[in-house]
Amino acid sequence: MPHCIIEYSKPIEEHVAIEQLVERVHSSAFDSGLFRESDIKTRAIGYEHFKLGEEHNNFIHLSVKILPGRTDEQKAMLADGVLNALGSLAMTDLALSVEVVDLPGDSYIKCNL
Repeated sequence: MPHCIIEYSKPIEEHVAIEQLVERVHSSAFDSGLFRESDIKTRAIGYEHFKLGEEHNNFIHLSVKILPGRTDEQKAMLADGVLNALGSLAMTDLALSVEVVDLPGDSYIKCNL
């Protein structure tokens, strides 16, 4: 844990290497000090079809799904750290958002095969 799920508009692939985006998110989750690196799972999903408000043409949205037990302050620090890592991509006309979501601990099941 956590699961870091990056959703983004496909046109940003012209400006940012998605592998770099994944690495920045993964590193910033580790740098938070809340997780062991071996427990962090990071993946990216690009969207070809999307519609945003009038202000931006592209987006990156990150969901960080974690098991319960972190304080609100820890979750805010995690969100800020990841947002700062994404903000350093030097892109313009981009909507950035981060949400930290507690998974229900009693219904999350993991199995390694």
